[in-house]
Amino acid sequence: MKILFITRKFPPSTGGMEKFAYELSTSLQAHDTVKIIKWGGANKYLPLILPLFFIKACFLLLKGDIDILHMQDGVIAPLGYLLSRMFRKPFIVIIHGLDITYSNYFYQRIIPYCLSKANKIVCISGGAASEVIKKNIPESHIVTIPLGIYDHKILSESAIKKWRKSHGITKDCVTLLTVGRLVKRKGVAWFIENVMPNLIRTYPNLRYIIIGTGPEKLNIINIVNELKLNEHVHLLGKISDDELAKAYASSTIFVQPNIHVPNDMEGFGLVLLEAAVNSLPVVAANIEGISDAVHQQRNGILVPAGDSEAFLIELKNLISNPGQTKKFSKLARKYTLQNFNWHAISNQYHDLYSQLLNSARSQH
Repeated sequence: MKILFITRKFPPSTGGMEKFAYELSTSLQAHDTVKIIKWGGANKYLPLILPLFFIKACFLLLKGDIDILHMQDGVIAPLGYLLSRMFRKPFIVIIHGLDITYSNYFYQRIIPYCLSKANKIVCISGGAASEVIKKNIPESHIVTIPLGIYDHKILSESAIKKWRKSHGITKDCVTLLTVGRLVKRKGVAWFIENVMPNLIRTYPNLRYIIIGTGPEKLNIINIVNELKLNEHVHLLGKISDDELAKAYASSTIFVQPNIHVPNDMEGFGLVLLEAAVNSLPVVAANIEGISDAVHQQRNGILVPAGDSEAFLIELKNLISNPGQTKKFSKLARKYTLQNFNWHAISNQYHDLYSQLLNSARSQH
């Protein structure tokens, strides 16, 4: 099959959506011919870029060598709808979460309508699917396919020791890690305020490494200063993939303390899979798309969102039982690679494309 893959989020820009687009488009090439129209720059240029997307797509479609239109997120669903109508090609749209919950009046008038015209809507989690259904889109239009993961590179002990030393992490430190954009729903400020002080009383050598940047950064800094936790909480900002790999390998537990925020949601949580594949035990809030990435007691531990006592219990249990924690981490890594590898995920997309193409052919 010949797939026209259109995405407004792609490397060299960095982020979960960009990584997803790159890895999915790459893995699909094992089955299909994939022609990519992509943008890897700032969103502010999209008003100029989207018309170019349309022109490039029309050129490829006029050549007659495209079978399926693949729109990589809800924002470009109108482009898929227009091209589908013009060239009579089936189209799918991927929904991540915020691209369906974004609370702008005009956005909510246009995007759900275009989604309703898609041959299939692929949601990356059950949480995202629930939000699509709220827009009065039939469940028969929706399929849920999670994100995938590749195995990680094994780092040398010397590289790990060097990274820990450079960040002031001694051998006896317990290191918690959170990776992601610093927005309110991630719950980082909540976690520092409600969980960290109690943990530090039990584990005075505790360190909390936070990787990422965003609008919550100043609020987080203010809370850290107010609680006098500067020695324990370290904001590293945005770092390279190589440095991120070292952070995973150097940490004790991965924490994802999301909280509920109206008109915002966690679509999935790719970093949770990355942590598990790096044999890092995961403790995460059981909210929205996180429960699609973390399967309880299989590749992580889910606790009620906003429940500081539940977080404390699970974190203390993992820290206090290093032997059991190491065994659990190995099993979590194995489970994640078996159930979320890109080969299996891309097969699901290939099967979906085949169904849509066969259906389209039978109607002509």
